[in-house]
Amino acid sequence: VKVDGRRRGCSGEASTMMRGSFVLPLLIFYLVKVPTSGSFISSSTGFPLPPCKPPAACEPTRVLVRSIPACRGYRRLVPLGMLAVHARNEESSRRTRSYNHILQQCARERDHKKATEVLAAMAAAGIVWDVYTYNAVLNCFCHPSTHKFQVYPMELMGEMSAKAVRPNVITVNTALKYFVLRKDLDGAMKLVEDMQEEGIEPDLITYNILINICASSGRMETASELFERLQLKRLVPDSRTITTMIKGYGQLRELKRAEEVAARRPQDQSVQRTLAAQLIAEGKISRALSTLLNLFELDEPPTSASSPPSASSSCLLNVQLVQKKPLKPSEMEVATLNTLLLAYREQKDLDKSLDLLGYAQKHNLVVDEVTFNTLIDTCGLAGRADLVRGAISAYMGEDQPVDGACEVGGSDSSKRHPAEEILLAFAHQLAAASERFQQLHESNVCKMYTSLIRGLGRQAGADARHRLAGALEEYKEKSGRAPDATMLTATMDAVVNQGDAEEAKSFFEQVLPSLRASDVSVVNAYMKVLSQEQDMSRLQEFLSLIENSGIRPDVVTFNTALHICCEMNNTQGASEVLDMMEKKRVKRDLTTYNTLLLRCAKNKNVKEATRLLDCMQSDGIRPNDLSYSLMCDVSGKVGDVARAKEMFMQVSDDAPQEIKQNCYSALVRGYSVNGQIEEALKLAAAASRTGIALPESGWLSILDAYANIGATAKVMKIVEDIRAAGGVIGPQHWSLVIKSMCMQEDSKGAYAIMKQHIKHADLVCYNTLIRASVRAGDSDTLILILRDIEQQGLVPDEHTSRALSQSGKSAGLLKVSSLLRMFDANFKKRLLSVVE
Repeated sequence: VKVDGRRRGCSGEASTMMRGSFVLPLLIFYLVKVPTSGSFISSSTGFPLPPCKPPAACEPTRVLVRSIPACRGYRRLVPLGMLAVHARNEESSRRTRSYNHILQQCARERDHKKATEVLAAMAAAGIVWDVYTYNAVLNCFCHPSTHKFQVYPMELMGEMSAKAVRPNVITVNTALKYFVLRKDLDGAMKLVEDMQEEGIEPDLITYNILINICASSGRMETASELFERLQLKRLVPDSRTITTMIKGYGQLRELKRAEEVAARRPQDQSVQRTLAAQLIAEGKISRALSTLLNLFELDEPPTSASSPPSASSSCLLNVQLVQKKPLKPSEMEVATLNTLLLAYREQKDLDKSLDLLGYAQKHNLVVDEVTFNTLIDTCGLAGRADLVRGAISAYMGEDQPVDGACEVGGSDSSKRHPAEEILLAFAHQLAAASERFQQLHESNVCKMYTSLIRGLGRQAGADARHRLAGALEEYKEKSGRAPDATMLTATMDAVVNQGDAEEAKSFFEQVLPSLRASDVSVVNAYMKVLSQEQDMSRLQEFLSLIENSGIRPDVVTFNTALHICCEMNNTQGASEVLDMMEKKRVKRDLTTYNTLLLRCAKNKNVKEATRLLDCMQSDGIRPNDLSYSLMCDVSGKVGDVARAKEMFMQVSDDAPQEIKQNCYSALVRGYSVNGQIEEALKLAAAASRTGIALPESGWLSILDAYANIGATAKVMKIVEDIRAAGGVIGPQHWSLVIKSMCMQEDSKGAYAIMKQHIKHADLVCYNTLIRASVRAGDSDTLILILRDIEQQGLVPDEHTSRALSQSGKSAGLLKVSSLLRMFDANFKKRLLSVVE
């Protein structure tokens, strides 16, 4: 390049920049020759000057020349006007970058006001937006965490297209955040497809956002397809990808698939603790502990470490068990430690939690306030109110000794865990760390007193209510604040668990005026009392009271009310609760549908149960093992064995033992209803071989099938087998023996069995005996039966009427009306009314 008649060689920086963004404009100027006009530095060859003024000084131009891209193969002249344009562009670009940095800072801080001021300043200064400006604006005003979409990303991207600003993949990823909160997968996919047509290929972040939308909306099949697609594009899934997939499968309760995905990163703590959290949410505590503890090389594992995984566990656990390079104990992250403590909290196992705390101190593991609060809450759930109070005293800087605190909870200080001293020291350290953060300090104090109330609620005694009230007053005095909803809910739970309904009602009436619209958890805790009482009128009054108080009922409130209605078999009340849910725009959840399925199972309503199952799936709610178990139950009760088998096949292998027992019992009942007793016995034997004992309801179904055909000998044999196996023979078993004997018209023998084995027979048993006596023409036994009914004060019903009059001629020969002269006048009146 010639400047002032001298040749200047290309610097290394200029040679490198030759590959940059200024190469194309310079090549156009170099290759296109037009007649000269204007002033040039050299006249050997030249280009026309652009319509702009030359710079006032040459020294800045000389500096700029060194940074303009050049190539050793060219010895062309650079027009002075081009240097001026480049100078202005460089200055404008530098100013734009400065503003972009400020906008990005505003986006990180979610400071919309400051971002608006920056944009106004850019407009006043005439700063032209580049792609990074648009990206910052998208990130600031379209972020899902703000819940306020002040800018529609598609409109902003349309403006970019109109101004010839080409978006990049960061633009696409930032715009996709708009669709995350809305769970709009179709819109997000359309945006990505449009950008691909423009030549912008998605990166790993793009796929992570799309998978996140799929997981949050329950569309895990699409998420699985995206997961495979990103690997085909030679992208490697990271921790965020795997954890999002695990959370998605966890929401659908597909724990096997979640474990299979987690097995891709067996030593990633973030992945494994996400899996453990999903297992804890589904009650798989042992598997969660195995998942985390098997990550580390525990030279001194916590006491009673996790039990080995069952044979039905997925391949993830097997991968962890055979790891060749487990992590060192010192590498345990605080979030992993807290997840382990959460699992022990669910088990209410304080000893293991304290063992883990001692282990953390030994290996210098980092702990935080979450660790402390989880430990304190475990103390409360375990009933160690003394230890919680000692931690409160240590945190508040009081001089109360721990031994004195133990008197509150009645704990023996000689049996205290060694790590309790570590916990109290931890309370001192946490108090010192949280002094500067008033909000954190208040939160810690509130959580500790909530744990204290839980601990006090698990202690018996006449002064339990007094201790709870004292804890609430103490919190008000020390914190200067009223108890929050969580603390009031814990108090209500404690009062309800003590079984004093009147005390619970009194406490609820006391706190009701102070409850906010969102404090519905206190209401839900009190509804346990209504669930025990099963009084429909009180339930209706309570729901009206809540509505008038301005408290917004949630799905738990309506589910509890629905459960009360179903327990009372009140169909109209259940319909009213469902109508109220729809009116309040509260969506049904899995518990709602399972409660309705339970009602269908009790009423043997297969048609309604099938409709509910379809509605559940159409609402995007995936049935769980309990749902399929209830469907199997209702199908078995009506003898639909094929449908019951189909539902049983949907139950997962790792379902609780109780669920599997109920399914086997339902299938046995189905065979028994159809008279296929041998098939029922074969199924019971198959269940026994797999380690599943057929529950009592299944054996009663088989006994009922034999009783229906009068096979008394086989009924007695099964009864004796149950007794030999250690089972308890109750009135239901003997009622079926009586039924089988009555089918053989052996009313005398049946009456003798009843008097010998059933102390308080119900009216169903007496009606069976009456029916057998009438058929057999046994007037002596009939008189004895009627006298027993009178003495026990049982009221004859329509079944008694049918039993007395089902065989017209036999009933006439017995001269029932003449027999009634032997009984009390009131009883004769009641019985005559049903006979007539």
